Parts: sequence; C-alpha cells; structure tokens
Amino acid sequence: MNSISTKITTLFGAAVSALFLAACGGDSGNSSSSETAKAICIENAFERNKTIVTILDECSVNVNDILNASIDGINLGSCSRNDAISNSDKTILELTAECGEIVPISSSSATNKSSSSSAQEFEYCVFEADEICLQGAVTECPQGGELSNTCPYEASSSSAVSKSSSSAAGNSSSSASLSSSSKAGDYFTDLRDDQQYRIVKIGDQTWMRDNLNYSKDETVGYCYGVDIKGPNPHRDSSTCDNGYGRNYQWNEAMNNSTSEQGLCPDGWRLPSATELTAIIDQPNFFILAGNYNLNEFYPPLGWKERENEGLYWSNTSESFRLYINANPGSSNAGNGASADDYFSVRCVKD
Repeated sequence: MNSISTKITTLFGAAVSALFLAACGGDSGNSSSSETAKAICIENAFERNKTIVTILDECSVNVNDILNASIDGINLGSCSRNDAISNSDKTILELTAECGEIVPISSSSATNKSSSSSAQEFEYCVFEADEICLQGAVTECPQGGELSNTCPYEASSSSAVSKSSSSAAGNSSSSASLSSSSKAGDYFTDLRDDQQYRIVKIGDQTWMRDNLNYSKDETVGYCYGVDIKGPNPHRDSSTCDNGYGRNYQWNEAMNNSTSEQGLCPDGWRLPSATELTAIIDQPNFFILAGNYNLNEFYPPLGWKERENEGLYWSNTSESFRLYINANPGSSNAGNGASADDYFSVRCVKD
C-alpha cells in the first residue's frame, strides 16, 4: 500500500472512531463550533486549490465532508468516494475536471444582473492558466475562470473537461495539472518552501492576498499565539495557515539587508510606505492576523487580539507601520513602530 493510501486509511479510521464516540455519548459540547471550523477550513482549502489528501490531513475531515462541500460554485457531489480516494493527490480543480461540476451561483449572490431578467448562462468556465474547462449552465465562475460558450481544449462527455495530453507526444495520459513550481491561475507558489499564496491585481500592481508565511527553515517569524520564549518558537504552526502568515521583526522582514525584496520570494518585495498607504481602504484585502507587541507605549504587551487588528511592515523605515483595525475608520498609517515588534508582511510583485 503506498504512502498516500496509508495516510488516507489512517485518516478514515480516525474519522470513523470520532463518529463512533460521538454516537456513544461522547462530549458534544463543542460539536457545533468544530463543524464550523471544519467548514471554514475546507472553504479555505478550496480557495487555495489544495489536494484532497492535504484537505483530509489539515482539516481533520473525511472524504464525504469534502464531496458535500460546494464552494464558489464548484460542486464535487458528482464524484464518488472512490473517485476522491483514487485521485487523492489531485487538486480541487483537477478532481473537478475528472468528475465534478460547476453549479449555477444563485442570483442573490451574483452581481450586475437586471432585476427584471435572469443572468445569461454560459456553457463553460474556462481556466486558461490550467487549460481546463468546467462545464455547466453557469452565470459566474470561480476565481480565475472566464465565462464562455466554447471550450478551447478537447471536450469529453463528463461535466468537467480538460485538455487531453494524448494529443501531444511525450505527455502523460493524465489531464493538465497545476504547476507546483510557478504561478497557477490566481495563485503563486513560493519555490523555497512550496507555500501557496493567493494573488490579486490592484491597479497596475499584483499583490499577494495572503500574509507571508516563510520560516527560512524555522529560523525566523512567529506563528500567532506561540510561546516566543519557548524551546522552539519558530516552529511551523497551524496558526500561520489560512492566509494569516507569520509575524516578523523589521530586520527579519527585510532579511537583514537593505534590499526591498526582504524575505519575499524572487520577483516580489515589501511594499513602500506610499504603496501601503494607498491601499489602506482596499476592501477584503488585509487580514487581521494580530501581532506581538513589545512596545510598552502601546499596551498590552504580548499577542494582540486576532481578527481585531493587524499591523504591516513597509520597506521604507523601521518605524513605519500600517495599522488595520476591524472598526471602520480606525485604520491608519505612519511612524511610531518599534523595530522589535512583530508585524505581518504582504509582498507585492516587482
């Protein structure tokens, strides 16, 4: 039995055991919050186009949980449990191309529609970067897809089709896959550690939509809530996942150099103070990851409350910070930071 099958079998066993304990009167006080956390985890994994086996592991769910999820119009309900198991190393988009479907997004969530008529339906969502077409009567595509009535890649009778590799000599028999070594669709993969980041275009610039989560072999940056004075405080932690990233001191963020690239991947850099200030009011862009405060002038010391505030470094000065608050109108930018504080980093493309 290969390692993936072994891992899946282990995960299935854990899931069955958990269900058995619950049925036999185990503690169910936190079941509601646990299910909500799982749903959020699956949704985040869908957005990042994770593999099935990764979702099983990171979200502590079973295959049925994944198959029953419908995120951003993608529905894997047409896939069987065996489909998901045998294709567990495929990403969400790849599995959808095998056996899933695109479901119409409800008119209540669609935008720019006439109130007197329904939205125009198209036959495909075309993902050019991945050479994949997802078929169905759709009015809106998931992120990275374009509505079209034609598919430029070889079609099949399945509800989701992809470019056939059999038409080109030397290619494998599998459908087109997302590259793990470069940007794919609206994502960017950092070749240093295979971390994947969502990206977005704002004006003429391309930004990461997730906070930097680069540990430099677990030597820099802290995940939220860790004991900074503990024996291995730089270790990877789940609190760095889902876009929250790590918190860095300014010199760490700049990689102890004067280069604007800092800790960002090649081709990316820390933004300037001017660039950060210009997008301070960008909706749904910044993540309130909390930060670790060592500045006694801004109590309390230690970890600040997550989802309430977030602070970001620029490449301009060790004292400049962008402060994002959950309360509208409370965010601000300016000097006043201590280089010893731990803030988030958001990279922008050169």
